Amino acid sequence: AQTALAALATEGAPDVIVRRIGAFVDEVRAGRRPEPSNQDVRLGLGVLWGEQVRAQVGWRWVHLSYANGFASYALVPDDRAFACFPLNRLSELMRSAGEHGANTSVPLFDSIRTGTLPARRPNAYLVIG
Repeated sequence: AQTALAALATEGAPDVIVRRIGAFVDEVRAGRRPEPSNQDVRLGLGVLWGEQVRAQVGWRWVHLSYANGFASYALVPDDRAFACFPLNRLSELMRSAGEHGANTSVPLFDSIRTGTLPARRPNAYLVIG
């Protein structure tokens, strides 16, 4: 996360850092900045985003694996109603603007922070983001 924070050249409250991450992703998607070739930066952006969620609302990092073979680190609330995968999602968002839809990094953070998420079902691990 420190390598990513240095690449962003910013510091501050979680919402400031998340907005800078969102702007960084938008710059890559628009071709104004090359996609980071350094894996520490690519994964670090996801870790840094996730740490802002953890700091704001107390979600926890867990390792989830699914029957289809997908496994990754995710952020989940205590009731495990939701799961988001920032290490994967931020890298996907930087790869191709058209393939992976809109840059949801800032709106997702805001939704988590304000609690404006789909109906909760404990232990559902509903993937958001």
